[in-house]
Amino acid sequence: MAAEEVLQGADHYKSEIERLTRELSETTHEKIQAAEYGLVVLEEKLTLKQQYDELEAEYDGLKQELEQLKEFLLYLYSGNHGLGSACRKEIFFYDSCEKAFDSVQRGMKRAAVQVSLLQTRQLLTLEQIREESGPHG
Repeated sequence: MAAEEVLQGADHYKSEIERLTRELSETTHEKIQAAEYGLVVLEEKLTLKQQYDELEAEYDGLKQELEQLKEFLLYLYSGNHGLGSACRKEIFFYDSCEKAFDSVQRGMKRAAVQVSLLQTRQLLTLEQIREESGPHG
């Protein structure tokens, strides 16, 4: 009988070792997936940030050019250099461009919010994976 109990004990330990090995494998796989997901999100964030920075630099340059153009047109218009109607059209054009650039700036702000949301989603997903993997993760 003692030999039978030893065999049952050994079988129990063997099945427990197999179960723990499976759990460890699953947990490791989940952590690897979380890390891969985190890298993808980080790459997306960096790409969006670079695009945002490029758009912001372009916007600032164009805004400065428009300001210079407006100053020049106001100079021409205020000096009555015989360009009244043409200057009014140019000033109207400037105002239209300024509104378009303001719209671009709002778009850039939305892009910044998207980057922030992407970061938050990444953190929430990683936290969820940590919770699912248990206290030993």
